[in-house]
Amino acid sequence: MVGLVLGQLSAVAALAFYFGWARTNAFLQYFGLDASVVNFSSTDYVLRSVGPAFWPLMGLGVLVLVALAVDPRIRAGLTAIAADQRRRVLIFALLLGVVMLVVAAVGLLQLWIFPRSVPVIPLLIIGGVAVITYVAVLHGSAATDAGGLLHKAQFVALSGLIAGGVFWAWGDYASHLGTSSARTTAAELAYHPDVSVFSAQALGLSGNGIAFDPIGSTESEYHFRYTGLRLLLRSDNRYFLLPKNWRRGQDPVFVVTESHDVRLQFVAPPYP
Repeated sequence: MVGLVLGQLSAVAALAFYFGWARTNAFLQYFGLDASVVNFSSTDYVLRSVGPAFWPLMGLGVLVLVALAVDPRIRAGLTAIAADQRRRVLIFALLLGVVMLVVAAVGLLQLWIFPRSVPVIPLLIIGGVAVITYVAVLHGSAATDAGGLLHKAQFVALSGLIAGGVFWAWGDYASHLGTSSARTTAAELAYHPDVSVFSAQALGLSGNGIAFDPIGSTESEYHFRYTGLRLLLRSDNRYFLLPKNWRRGQDPVFVVTESHDVRLQFVAPPYP
């Protein structure tokens, strides 16, 4: 039991890392960045996966429990009806699974464009393969031959397809959460920490809302001050800053490295 639990925890940790990376990468891409720029650790990605992983994981667990509870009732119902009627029910379910896969193929070929906010294609693949697999299992359990319809190799292949569809849908969900979070961040920049950058040399920071002021005297260590910046995120000793009136596609993201020649000052944001 300990080995089983530890194995599950290892798999969950690996999935959490991927989902955290997918969410973070989508968040950064909204601002024109990439996950390779921020140099986050594995722990950072796992912590950022709490949102993308929690509700789908809970939903998947509930779905499995419901399926385990419903399966005996379906088998009992099929056993109670005539053979011809049972065959028609299985054929109908099989056709339903095939139709779901056909619709998914149409979406993959972009003959039918689905909304990007919902991972329709992987969900259709999961549903179609799951229905076909379940029909084969039911038919195999009723078969008189020892092998049944569904052999082990077929079951492994179909299970792999289902797992791949779940992984795909979950990754799309994490990316959607990242993009949604980025839009919220851009809309609420006024409530992010206000940043002033003091530097010994001119840094050339310019953008919508940034002000530049020469300060100090010849004896001062810092001669330039940049105001009107907002903190986006921090990675190691690098700060990713946005102009306070940042506009997507027009204003840049500044990466300022904290050093002896650069000092950053943060002011708590005003709250409504």
